[in-house]
Amino acid sequence: MINQDIKILIVGQNSFVAKYFIKACVENEIDHYVCSHSNIPKILSDFNWVVNFTINPNFFTQKHTISIDQDALIAKKVSAYKNLKYVMISSRLVYGYDNILIPASEEHELQHVNNVIYGSNKILSEKFCRSLIKPQNLLITRGSNMFGYEIRRKSFIGIALNRLLSKSEILLDISEKTVRDFIPVNDFASYLIQLISKNCTGIYNIGSGKGVTLEDLCNSIIKGYGKGILNTTSNAPIKDQFILDSQKLYKITKRTIKKSEIMNYAKNIGKKLKMENEANKNNV
Repeated sequence: MINQDIKILIVGQNSFVAKYFIKACVENEIDHYVCSHSNIPKILSDFNWVVNFTINPNFFTQKHTISIDQDALIAKKVSAYKNLKYVMISSRLVYGYDNILIPASEEHELQHVNNVIYGSNKILSEKFCRSLIKPQNLLITRGSNMFGYEIRRKSFIGIALNRLLSKSEILLDISEKTVRDFIPVNDFASYLIQLISKNCTGIYNIGSGKGVTLEDLCNSIIKGYGKGILNTTSNAPIKDQFILDSQKLYKITKRTIKKSEIMNYAKNIGKKLKMENEANKNNV
């Protein structure tokens, strides 16, 4: 059962992931208010939870400072309220990469990877949020590769869909045998709703816990689209592999994700791309 006796402030009205979370709130009849990072209400006493989906673009390229850390800035405001809980959307990148594919649990040692500024910044942001907000009021989620219908986004799936649409091809610059933990974005939103509903705090991985090759994922999208091929650049390496251990999450939600569900979701993304393409042609 979803606890509907809560009110959530959602920061990030244009966020790709936030849109799915907002939809989940509507479906579960959860009271919520949506704003951008620039118009957060001055008074937060009407809310039980604040969830931040915003990120400063400089967070991806510059070393950590409070001025570019949206979580730190919002956490400062939340910390002024005794019973207000905060959700920080962190990243699996805090664990670094593991080509041996040992699933990373919440107790896994965090790793500052030299060429991944975003991951290092998230580690520092988590630390800062914990210094501001009491443990009983802070939920940190470390998400795996969330994906959905992302046409025109500069994400892995977005780039793949854009090229499939224009070239009837998905082109990878890393090996198609690379294994990663993918989770449909709507499942991520559903899991997060359940954690909030059950007043969970602490650190939770949110992933499928399943290793999926880029080859299988991309071919499922191509199958749904109905045409196209998968290619890789020459000497493309296996790179940035990971799987999250999400057993802590599953004990709370009582639900795991099957690999077949991930493949079907990817296939349906391809189908949606096909339908949109055909509709656009008919409107010309």
